[in-house]
Amino acid sequence: MDEYIYDEDAYDPDEGKVTGGKILKKIVKYTFWATIIFVNAIVLWRIFSSGDPAFAKDYLWNTEAEKAYNNSPETFELHYVERDGNMVYRIANDKFLGRKSESAFKTSHIYYEPSTGQIQFTVRYNRSMLKELALDYGLEETPKGEPFVFVLYDSNGNYYYDYKYATEQKNLYYYKKVIFSGIDTEFMSYIEEKMNDPVDTSIETDESGEVARDEKIEYSLNLAIYYESDVDLEHPYALMTVYSNKYKFTTVRPGEPHDVNKGLRDRIQYIVKGD
Repeated sequence: MDEYIYDEDAYDPDEGKVTGGKILKKIVKYTFWATIIFVNAIVLWRIFSSGDPAFAKDYLWNTEAEKAYNNSPETFELHYVERDGNMVYRIANDKFLGRKSESAFKTSHIYYEPSTGQIQFTVRYNRSMLKELALDYGLEETPKGEPFVFVLYDSNGNYYYDYKYATEQKNLYYYKKVIFSGIDTEFMSYIEEKMNDPVDTSIETDESGEVARDEKIEYSLNLAIYYESDVDLEHPYALMTVYSNKYKFTTVRPGEPHDVNKGLRDRIQYIVKGD
């Protein structure tokens, strides 16, 4: 039998040809790597773009706070509320119980300035909240401008209507920096006393000496959110607690006043139903 010798220089008739199989392999290869790159880019974008902007976190200086600081710079301080996750929300749109809500408001970064009785916090909501609002109220299109108004009330029955606010948008979220002044400082001081011991219990015993009841007493400042055309105090669109004896606070010093009243505007005008 003749010996077969492989010749590297032998002519290959398929050499240099681009076949359908080669094209398919390249398409699959490039599609795979493009998908990997795209997915990683999305993940990285979500990581670096997530989280609240500085606008939401920082203390916003205003005229009243600046005046209080200038009167006594060495004693000016803020009480920053601490709580689990620093966010809490509860949809309370009981007029629309037939439809499950997919969006919610959240409050965060709560500052109380005791010398002026001023409280400041950030409200955040997704753009989809505007679509929900239109659906709830049967509006032909999503509201433009500022559709929500804010009302504070405490567990002593005091209501606060006047506030100023600034707004910013990041990605899918709207952020509202809301400032109420003239909060009952005596009541707030009482809340803060209870913050040091958030579980205040009153224990009664029966004739045998056994505990009959363990009652938790709560003092709070609450935020009610309304659609600007439907300010019915008994039926808020959303409701949440922003300050409570169940929370704790830390004392912070924000430095010297800067960017005073930056972006602040007066609340929109509205009519309270029943007044």
